[in-house]
Amino acid sequence: MILVASVAQARDIDITANDGGLHPQQYANDPRPGVQEVGYVSPASIADNSWDLKLVGYNPTTHTVSIVGGFNFLTGNGLYAMGDLFFKTGGGVLPHPSRPAPVDGAFNYPNPGFNYAVHFTSVAGSTLLYDVYALSPASVVKTVLFAANAEADPFALVPDSQSTLLESGVANVTGGLTSAVVDAAFNTDIGNTGDNFQLQANLGFLAGKDFSLFCTYECGNDALKGQYIAAAVPVPEVGTWAAAVGLLVVAGFSARRLVSK
Repeated sequence: MILVASVAQARDIDITANDGGLHPQQYANDPRPGVQEVGYVSPASIADNSWDLKLVGYNPTTHTVSIVGGFNFLTGNGLYAMGDLFFKTGGGVLPHPSRPAPVDGAFNYPNPGFNYAVHFTSVAGSTLLYDVYALSPASVVKTVLFAANAEADPFALVPDSQSTLLESGVANVTGGLTSAVVDAAFNTDIGNTGDNFQLQANLGFLAGKDFSLFCTYECGNDALKGQYIAAAVPVPEVGTWAAAVGLLVVAGFSARRLVSK
């Protein structure tokens, strides 16, 4: 099921940001000018759709963040799980930490400059349960497992007394989404590299904030960045919303049949 049954949902936008050329291994071309995310994964990694994180979406009306890619957010891939979502508020460049050890394995190190984290705790049916934390400079994060993918750090928050629990929530995960469905939902073009999964979480702490987002998964095979700056986002006309809703309702029925098989 795709949650696109209202005019407000038609305001979902693609906020994917260029990752700075940190993922040079390529198996396809990203149609979005300058983004270089679809078809790109970490060096010395498996390069195919099942490992590809493709899009960060945001709805500024409902404060819903979406992560889209070929990666299965519920089951993981090859036993490697989805990582947490890290946010830096106020815009600006995302912090990029220096990996503390040039060897394989998971290592803890101080927060390099993120303000919030969505920490996934468990799978419940077709959803992921999560806790939202406000971070301090003394908060602790964890590296990805493989040193070859060091540019994908960090993978997860290590919850402790240095981070403040704000709220808990449930992220919906939908599978079997074609590129056409994704394109219609976010008014974008991610190309056609295979079907996709979508993770959606309503994050009220983002209300009224500009922010940058970073996420990866446990092995760091790919990473994803997004940036939302309210003043830079054009407001669609009502006619555009209505047309998008019509497309998404049709796409939603199609995707529902795909998921139910």
